[in-house]
Amino acid sequence: GIGFGAAFAELSARGPLAFYDGVVPYVVGDGLSGAVKFAVYERTKAWAAEHLDEKWVPAARFACAAVAFLACSVILVPGELLKSRIQAGAYPDLIRGLGMLFQEEGLVGAFTGYQATLFRDVPYTMAELGCYDALK
Repeated sequence: GIGFGAAFAELSARGPLAFYDGVVPYVVGDGLSGAVKFAVYERTKAWAAEHLDEKWVPAARFACAAVAFLACSVILVPGELLKSRIQAGAYPDLIRGLGMLFQEEGLVGAFTGYQATLFRDVPYTMAELGCYDALK
């Protein structure tokens, strides 16, 4: 099909490293945002356990997960945007892409797709972390 043809053409033109465009911003963005997400989640979860009636703590974990994603999204969304644009060939690499993004679109441009990411990932993170804690 078309997918394999495009993959072979890319492989022929640029070699196997062509399949790894966007890995650096992915590792940096997801690594940093993951660290923020889990740090905020653990801290807000501890706060909830300390300040809420015990019967509300399990439900509060889901809210803590939402807060954690909101905190990490300020790193995740620009990283995802850079990754996708590097993969599409719009930017040559992370550093130059970051410069081009801010020069062409400013800070607001770094959050293109922010609302869609929140609608997708806040419920997912609430389920992921809330269920993880409920099941462990």
